[in-house]
Amino acid sequence: MSEETKKKRIPKYDRVTLYEEAMKRVDGWIRQVQDSKAGVSLFRKDILNWYILNAPEQLDAMAVEGLAAQFFDQERFLKQALKRVRDAKDRGETLSLKELMSDEQGVKPKKPRKSRAPKEGTTEGVSADPEANPTSDFPS
Repeated sequence: MSEETKKKRIPKYDRVTLYEEAMKRVDGWIRQVQDSKAGVSLFRKDILNWYILNAPEQLDAMAVEGLAAQFFDQERFLKQALKRVRDAKDRGETLSLKELMSDEQGVKPKKPRKSRAPKEGTTEGVSADPEANPTSDFPS
């Protein structure tokens, strides 16, 4: 037998950092399972691997939309748009801002949260005239 066949293959690990709240939740699941049956030995990696492997391979549309909205990065979008414009220019094509925006309509930034206790009768910062509070730095 050659040296190569004698060596054991070691699985590659990828470390993942969890938010504190996520870690507490995972630890709670571990305690829940260990308390339900004697002799169960679980680690975070075990329960996370089990959970992920038992989830569907494809996210549903609602999950995709929620993730895209939560993690939308305007600066990254603009960098990618600039790269697409430059690539189109290199190919001798033109790409308008309207085309870039229509291609990316599926990804929308998060809506601002509503305040918990809105003040009665106040309309501070709100105008019925859309020209009074422009949403773009570009002239219309």
